[in-house]
Amino acid sequence: MKKINLNKSSDLQKLQESINSILEARISNAKREEIIESFGNLPLGTLNDIFSSVSDKLFESAEGKKVIAKYVKMIKENVNLRKAFSVCQLTTNPEHVSNVPLFINETIGISNDINKDRLNAGTRELSAIVAEAVKVAGISCEYIENAISRNKAVNEAVDYLIKNKKTAKNIYEYVQSIETITEHVTKVIPEETVLEEGETIKSLSDNLSTTISESQLEPWETETIWDIVSTNLSKGSKDSLFEAYKNKCLGIMQNIIESQNNVAEKSRISTMKEQLEGKSYSEATFNEDIFNLAKLCHTLSE
Repeated sequence: MKKINLNKSSDLQKLQESINSILEARISNAKREEIIESFGNLPLGTLNDIFSSVSDKLFESAEGKKVIAKYVKMIKENVNLRKAFSVCQLTTNPEHVSNVPLFINETIGISNDINKDRLNAGTRELSAIVAEAVKVAGISCEYIENAISRNKAVNEAVDYLIKNKKTAKNIYEYVQSIETITEHVTKVIPEETVLEEGETIKSLSDNLSTTISESQLEPWETETIWDIVSTNLSKGSKDSLFEAYKNKCLGIMQNIIESQNNVAEKSRISTMKEQLEGKSYSEATFNEDIFNLAKLCHTLSE
């Protein structure tokens, strides 16, 4: 090993550069760890922005692909997290909105039946997965900070509305959050938002489904979300949508009963069918009922 001559300026300069390089790397790593530690306090939308920004790099390794699988699995299995995630995606990436206040009101309405404690627990678990993703991807502090700041204001506003009910005490914060989202949606939607004659809300919903494509939801989950939103936006009959989902499930059950040879299984499905036949539309549980019916149809069809 070559000895360093502390009396030679060239050797001293090389030593200085080496020490500076080591210190800069350690400072960068320490700063990155500090940022990662803050992930637990970030809104769900921001966590997704960070994850999306590193997802390409994760596909490059087996370890990264495992992190992607954990992220998707977490969202799919936590119904509260999944609903909140959909609200975040809809408000940050809107398309073809002709009535912004109505769109925001109905979209936020999806979160009314979310269990906040379970959502918070799910978000904390998801933040740990995002932290793992950042470490596997090996991205810089600047890269992370850019992802955090990308939709910071609107993500915080959506997070507030999801987690807080409107009261006299928080009306200022609530209205301010609505204004932030309204400004964002108005700014990012396409200039031409008027539906052409003959274009149906259903076809519009199919086009809008790209706004939640990154969530890796199952096709039936995406379709259900948009059936609910489309019905609200078009002021359609919620009762009719409920009956459509209910009748679809009843039809599948009847087919199973007629083709099933197993007496016990036939009896089980018959009991389920009778229970469903007695279920009626409820405004208060509309979103939850549609999701449950959609899941039941999907399960029975598998």
